[in-house]
Amino acid sequence: MKNTMVNAVISGLGSTALISYWYSKLGIVRDAANMLVMDIKRGEAVVRRIRELKTVEQTQNTILHVNNWMKYRHLFVSKLSYDEVVAFNSFFDDCIVIDEEKKRIDTILDAGLVAKATIIQQKIFSIEDLPDVARQEKKDKYISEVDNERHLFNPRNPYDTIFGNIDHFVPLSNTPAFNKLKKIADRPRYLPWF
Repeated sequence: MKNTMVNAVISGLGSTALISYWYSKLGIVRDAANMLVMDIKRGEAVVRRIRELKTVEQTQNTILHVNNWMKYRHLFVSKLSYDEVVAFNSFFDDCIVIDEEKKRIDTILDAGLVAKATIIQQKIFSIEDLPDVARQEKKDKYISEVDNERHLFNPRNPYDTIFGNIDHFVPLSNTPAFNKLKKIADRPRYLPWF
């Protein structure tokens, strides 16, 4: 009798642990799908904005703060076809390239600002002793010349790379693969604590 009772308790606890594990696994997959859906929508919005403006804004933030596809794709490989996985890989690779090239643009532009400031300072310090009005006019002339030179520090190569990626960028939000992911993300929570 005692063994039967112990076996029943152990079986009950084991079953509860197994069910809890299964529900938590479903929750992890659902949460990962939610993050991927948000990343895809953000990536598409940023690319759409770049296409509309035909330029990369300096205030543009990164597309992917974290590459969730690399982190969670193992959860979805069995649910997606080979071609769908390739499409997701391509989408996220393009987002990464755009982010990296945007960082290169920012670095080049920051270096350009420092270089411009250095040139202006050197020119201002080289002004000889002139009356205050003439000195101020010469100073304003130097500042205007350097500030108005737009192509002095124009990072063309990163822009070309970004627009090359955007030319073959394929949105995922109207594909069956995205719908599968969205369906997983929209699953209801089965138990309140999962």
